[in-house]
Amino acid sequence: MNKIKEFRSQLRLTQKDLATLMNTTQQTIGRWENGTSEPSLSNLRDLAYTLGTTTSALLGEPLASRQSSHYHLIFKQEPDGLDGFWGNIGVLPAHHTASIWYPITLGSVNDASEKIEDGMPFMFESLNNKLVFINPKHIKRFVTLDDAADPFPNDWEISWHESGYESPEIFDALEIYMQETYWGLGEDPDNSLSDSLRAVVKKMVEEYKLDEDAILQLTNGIRIFYADGSMESYILSDFSSALALYAELDLKLIPTTVVIDDGNFTISLPLEAISVIEFPLAKVTGNTDKGADMIPGRMHEDKEEEEELSGDD
Repeated sequence: MNKIKEFRSQLRLTQKDLATLMNTTQQTIGRWENGTSEPSLSNLRDLAYTLGTTTSALLGEPLASRQSSHYHLIFKQEPDGLDGFWGNIGVLPAHHTASIWYPITLGSVNDASEKIEDGMPFMFESLNNKLVFINPKHIKRFVTLDDAADPFPNDWEISWHESGYESPEIFDALEIYMQETYWGLGEDPDNSLSDSLRAVVKKMVEEYKLDEDAILQLTNGIRIFYADGSMESYILSDFSSALALYAELDLKLIPTTVVIDDGNFTISLPLEAISVIEFPLAKVTGNTDKGADMIPGRMHEDKEEEEELSGDD
């Protein structure tokens, strides 16, 4: 069952409100919510964009991030409900003079703050499609900054996607737009954007001058910040090794070597050489079948929810 009603309610929208935002009817929203009819993939993307989340989250996929770009979602109403935008975390790698800023939710900042105190390598999810690996040993400074606060003094330079105001669904939409426009694949009836979302993406591409390389980096790219101050970036096609790393850290297993296996090449990185690695969140958590078995922490949450629901009968 989809989570349209749950997420709409958490945003304090009525069916009529959502219908207006979606340029459809209240009856259509009602049918989507009760399962009488299913939204098309393009409608599902529009819903995700409007609700500030992703299609994976709306479909209730096991590993889908429950982040939302909506600021007022301070508290989750359900165990796997939407987690609202809170502000930014700034990470200053060793031998760097400027922080990397990531837009994060309240849940992410609380989780990251606890892990920072532990001093062990960890990962956190950001609203700009990043799954971030951190080796605290080679981090000079962490800053958590509420969105309502003033910019951090002398170290506040962010790109458009680091603000936290864009729906996470925009990254999937950017990739489809790239395939249609730059790769010349044309519009796929089974995997297309609505006219309204395509217009949003086109405006964004033109405003921020996003060429094919820029979009690929946002949707399929990784960046590695080394302890010596250097940085490398790659475009990957396989993210199963990143998912495996996420699973290891979820179990508090600390690797001595981080392996990134693309299928075409393998990079082995000694832990001592790394400050930060950024992976594209949607790609890492996209393999729900594999991920459901690999990350027991997420499955444990789902199991608890199922038990609570069965206990209500």
